[in-house]
Amino acid sequence: MKYLIAFDIDGTILNDKSELSDTTKEYIKKFQQEGHIVSLITGRPFRTSQYLYEELGLSTPIGNYSGSSVHNPVDSDFPSKNYFMEPTAVNDILRIYGEHILNGYCEVEDKVYLFYEQEELIQWLRIPNGELIIGDAPIKENISGAVLYVAVDKAQEIEDFAKTYPNLGCRYWRSLKAENYSVIEIYTTLSSKANAMEQVRNYYNIPKENTIAVGDGVNDIDMLEYAHYSAYMQGAPERVQNAGKFEAKSHNKNGAVLFVQDVLEGKKKI
Repeated sequence: MKYLIAFDIDGTILNDKSELSDTTKEYIKKFQQEGHIVSLITGRPFRTSQYLYEELGLSTPIGNYSGSSVHNPVDSDFPSKNYFMEPTAVNDILRIYGEHILNGYCEVEDKVYLFYEQEELIQWLRIPNGELIIGDAPIKENISGAVLYVAVDKAQEIEDFAKTYPNLGCRYWRSLKAENYSVIEIYTTLSSKANAMEQVRNYYNIPKENTIAVGDGVNDIDMLEYAHYSAYMQGAPERVQNAGKFEAKSHNKNGAVLFVQDVLEGKKKI
């Protein structure tokens, strides 16, 4: 019996060192060998998830930008799908609230628009083979999404402003360094991780009851609600917990793959 298994990356299959443990790698390779479809569906762009895709030896579709981009890097027959948003909202936010924005970036494929030069952020964005454009506002092409580092006291106002534009949503992200700022992601509501799962499921003709998803973040909520078997990671925010049907052990204890193995062995009942 073939299953579609969708994994988030950060906080799910990666440990606190941002590494894949040997156990997690072995299980994921085992799932593939058993004939299951394993897909990474992540908020990351492909350029920062490609090395993990290759390390796991995957040959299946991958969802990036939280489902805004779905493609199979090794199979051109798979029907790729991309959702973009117009840059108008981001340009208007920069124009109106610029003094309250510490930094931020927008992405489209392998191109990154970074608002202000910041070496730590440049390193984190991983752009060895991409194009980095610094301070070139207003942005003139459609983008996959935007991440803003904004003053805490202006975060809600900026979020409310962004939501006045059609088909746009906002997500807050936790950060250990975020004492004086909030991290806001602006995205198109036309895309989602659930939609990415649906596209992959339909392509491989997998019944809905044979879908499994594991994640830990607010962008995983729709995916956890969509999958027949779903687990949130231990320590996930309450609203993520409310979306999942089971709790997986910590990402530092291979919780994601152990949950999937339990499902495949019939130990989890809906």
